[in-house]
Amino acid sequence: MALPKLEVPKYTMTLPSSGEVIEYRPFLVKEEKNLMIAQETGEGNTVFNALKDIVKACTFNKLDVNKVATYDMEYAFIKIRSKAVGETADIQITCEESGKKVPVSVNLEDVYVQKADDFESEKVIKITNDVGMTLQPIRVDQLNKIDSSSDLTTTIKSLIKNIYDADNVYPVEDSTDVELDEFIESLPHKVLQEVNEYLLGQPKLALDVEFTGPTGHKNKQTITGFQDFFG
Repeated sequence: MALPKLEVPKYTMTLPSSGEVIEYRPFLVKEEKNLMIAQETGEGNTVFNALKDIVKACTFNKLDVNKVATYDMEYAFIKIRSKAVGETADIQITCEESGKKVPVSVNLEDVYVQKADDFESEKVIKITNDVGMTLQPIRVDQLNKIDSSSDLTTTIKSLIKNIYDADNVYPVEDSTDVELDEFIESLPHKVLQEVNEYLLGQPKLALDVEFTGPTGHKNKQTITGFQDFFG
């Protein structure tokens, strides 16, 4: 006799970057198991790929996880995790006064995307009268290509959507790495500064927390970044 099939609840979320509303479901035991196996490897790329697989499956394959901004995928995972495991998470936060780690229970439903009021999802940078480039937030498919040891050229490549001149627009995917490297290395310093400002202003997950330290000090902090929520 066939066992009954369980009905999985559906919810909706709004993607921070575009305002698009998408359906999602909690992750299931099989998906949580894959994530735990990935975590046991201790390899960042393995865990990251497991997160991508969960977000893709739990949004019914409607979200192209490789093409969205990194903070969209992170936000989506937190919403999915909240419905699967619960809205609270226990994390360690450093007390401002004592410098000691303090266990704090936080509500993941209060997580928001922190970005400057003047942040542009697509920023056009003019290089000469005729030549310029369009930058976009780092996408998920680019994140695997950069880390703390990546050189500046690699990091800038992850931000470029297209390059243009008076006659044409050149999508970055149509150019070779050699062509892009040559273009980036020929940029004037002023343009490099603009690119760096855009990089530093990338939106990120944030959560405002209040807690009492071991000496009784009242802490008010804003924790930012996906790593701070889950390690």
